[in-house]
Amino acid sequence: MGFYVHFIHYQLTLRTGADTIVQNTDETMALISDIVKELALSTATAEKSVTVIARWLREDGLLSQKGRGRGAAQATPLDAARLLIALMVGGKIRNAPQAVRDYGQLVHSGHLPGAGDKRLSLENLCGLPDGHTFEEGLAALIGIWGNEGAMRTVRKQREVLGSKRDPFSATVFDFPVSGSIHTGDLVSKYEHPFMRRPKTGTPEQLTLDASSEEEALSAAVLDDELAASWEKVRDRYQSGIRSYRIARATLLRSLGEVVADLRERGSGSQQDRKSSALLDVKISDG
Repeated sequence: MGFYVHFIHYQLTLRTGADTIVQNTDETMALISDIVKELALSTATAEKSVTVIARWLREDGLLSQKGRGRGAAQATPLDAARLLIALMVGGKIRNAPQAVRDYGQLVHSGHLPGAGDKRLSLENLCGLPDGHTFEEGLAALIGIWGNEGAMRTVRKQREVLGSKRDPFSATVFDFPVSGSIHTGDLVSKYEHPFMRRPKTGTPEQLTLDASSEEEALSAAVLDDELAASWEKVRDRYQSGIRSYRIARATLLRSLGEVVADLRERGSGSQQDRKSSALLDVKISDG
């Protein structure tokens, strides 16, 4: 994110009054091309650019693949999540697959301390396991608009808060490389596996804690591999400018409704597009 990224306030698409959630058959699900068009419209990004990003991700095996035209692969929330991650991280288009792998595989490391309604956790709303990845969490958040039970819980929470807004957002940070997902006042953290590993200590301590010398050696090797992986990821996004990018609920909702075929892509009004959906913030280290 610290490389070749411009300061942008993306625009959004929002359909209001979408409180009725329906279950859709496979025949009505959106295609990858529908997600590309929705992201282009919702973020004021050239559709050609998003199309090229999608091609790079598809060729790297990161998007659903099957045929062309209406016989093409149906888009999943994970497809939408990966395309969104690529746009949030930014950088050269050819680096999009690497960015999606680096940020998508960040691991859930718990919730920030303080107030937070655990009923709005992704584990509770969507059944995600502890240790799920950032792309899985983001996909669940996008897919929540096709999940009637989860949306019922969300609507109850909105009534308690007296709010008409969906209490969701997702953020990616470049220093350190990490992510977060907000569901209500609950903040889920996502970090590189090296940052959440058990502290293994010295080789002597490893031997004492392990059931065998082989297990101790295996743990030490794994720790070294994680450290090397973390250094590569960290160095890819280091720069003199720290930045983070926020995808707000309105953008997530527009994607979710298109994926679940609750509305046609790009059907939001121009008035809906005046609010910022994806905010790019830069903070100078100096």
